[in-house]
Amino acid sequence: MGENWKDRFREPPEEFSVIPFWFWNGTLEPGELKRQMGMMKEQGIYGAFMHARAYITTPYLEKEWWEAISACVEEGERIGFHPWLYDEYAWPSGTAGSTFEYGFQHP
Repeated sequence: MGENWKDRFREPPEEFSVIPFWFWNGTLEPGELKRQMGMMKEQGIYGAFMHARAYITTPYLEKEWWEAISACVEEGERIGFHPWLYDEYAWPSGTAGSTFEYGFQHP
C-alpha cells in the first residue's frame, strides 16, 4: 500500500466526501441555500442530506419547498455538489411531516 493511502485518507477524493445532515429550518431562501452549498464545498464537503427540522416555516412539500429543492439540485449540478433529499420530517417515517390526515393531503 505504501504511503499513498495516508495521503488519500487525509485528502479523500470527492466521491468519498462525508455527506452530513443539512438541517433546514426557518424560511428556505434559494440564495441562502446556494451560499451554504458553496461554503460546504469550500470545506471539502461535496454533498448533504437536505433535512427539514423543527421550526421550518416554508410549507413542507408545497410549491416553495420544491422551488428550494430545485434551486439546490440546479446549483449542485453547476458547482459539483450532491444534494440528497431526506424524507424523515417530523418522525415517524412516512408521515410527511403530518401533512396527510387519514390518508388525504390537506388542501
